[in-house]
Amino acid sequence: MMFLSCCVGSIWGDNVNHAAQADKANRELQLLVAKLPVCRDSTYYYSLIEKIVEKSIECDSLDCQPNAKGKVKPRYRHTNSSVVGKLRRKLVDGGIYYQGKDPVRGLALLQLYIDTQHHPLFDKSKQEIGPAALCAGKMAYGIKDYSKAERMADLALQHIETAKDAAQLKIYCMKMLMKTEKDAVIYINSLLALHEKDRSNHNYVELIIQYYSDKGLADELAHFVDHELENSPRNKMLWALKGERHMQLHQWDTAIDAFKCAIAQDSLFLPAIYNVGICYTSKAIQLSDKHKEDKDKVQIDSINSLLEEGKVYLERAKELDPARHTVDWAPPLYQIYYALNDKRAENIKKLIKY
Repeated sequence: MMFLSCCVGSIWGDNVNHAAQADKANRELQLLVAKLPVCRDSTYYYSLIEKIVEKSIECDSLDCQPNAKGKVKPRYRHTNSSVVGKLRRKLVDGGIYYQGKDPVRGLALLQLYIDTQHHPLFDKSKQEIGPAALCAGKMAYGIKDYSKAERMADLALQHIETAKDAAQLKIYCMKMLMKTEKDAVIYINSLLALHEKDRSNHNYVELIIQYYSDKGLADELAHFVDHELENSPRNKMLWALKGERHMQLHQWDTAIDAFKCAIAQDSLFLPAIYNVGICYTSKAIQLSDKHKEDKDKVQIDSINSLLEEGKVYLERAKELDPARHTVDWAPPLYQIYYALNDKRAENIKKLIKY
């Protein structure tokens, strides 16, 4: 009897203790909530919101302990769910507030919002998990926590309103986390698939070009550029890439045509203008070298004609970029002037640094 009495006393003692602890936690929660209307400092305000959410969960945990009959009868859940459920949304506001100030702090607030989405206190509340996860992912990426950023991107991908932006974030994370050749294959295949789904996103095109360029996959890059030009024939950068590819192969005519297509989209496209001049000059040099010992008048006229064509484009480059910030037109233009016995050669020669 004494043993049973002790056990019963212990059980009742624990239940009284849990109920008392729940009461205490709830009082503390109400005191925290009461401070909000008079809070004027944003840092303290969002810290208060964080404490309120955490305290409400602590109170609910104590309030849900079984009574002497083994039944769970929470007394505070309904009220706290109503009050704190509305305040919990401000964790997202807090995350955004800290985005440019303290991303680690902002991440903590957003993480708390995300982690509590299925808690009985909040599971009936309107959730904004997609935007919260996307914001958290961008902040994690900003502080170079790419693994966390990718997890947040995966979560944001599950929500229609954030799926598009989350897909881009996911790709950037994959790029930063790429270590093995297998990772690289998964990355480029995912990137190509996303590009097909969202052709309006030029970031995907840039990432694909960068991948092929960094890997030295010239044939794959050329194939991609040609395929893209079928769908985007007015894209000057794609035409420029095509031109550069054929320049490397010394296929001057094809390169010139590609660069001229780029210029047709943007008459001030300086790199393309410069490269047309270089292509004409290179073609002239190649023809001159081919007939080095036996040039006749027809060949000389052809060489000079090519140099004249190149001169037009290099002089245009000089006009657009006189200080040579983007392209150094001086050496090739001097070369043309010298070959054509143009008196301006000496003035251009002074600009060349040997």
